[in-house]
Amino acid sequence: MTTFYERQINSLREELTTIEEELEIEREEVSKQKQELLGRIKELEAENERLKELAPLELLDEISKLKERVKQLEKQNNQLTSQIEVKEVKK
Repeated sequence: MTTFYERQINSLREELTTIEEELEIEREEVSKQKQELLGRIKELEAENERLKELAPLELLDEISKLKERVKQLEKQNNQLTSQIEVKEVKK
């Protein structure tokens, strides 16, 4: 009878050892994944800050281009208006 229980105890100890080893492997994998995610988060935060800094400059550049385009269109509009007025006077 004692041998039966000893075998069961040994079997359970082996199973426990196997489970502990598997848990340790999982812990290492989770830790590695966590570090990778933290690294990725830092990269994304840095990229976000970079984009925040660039965006206003790009917007200012775009505004400047649009203002220039508005001036060109106003000039064209004035020229066309002058041409229309001249044609109307000639009639």
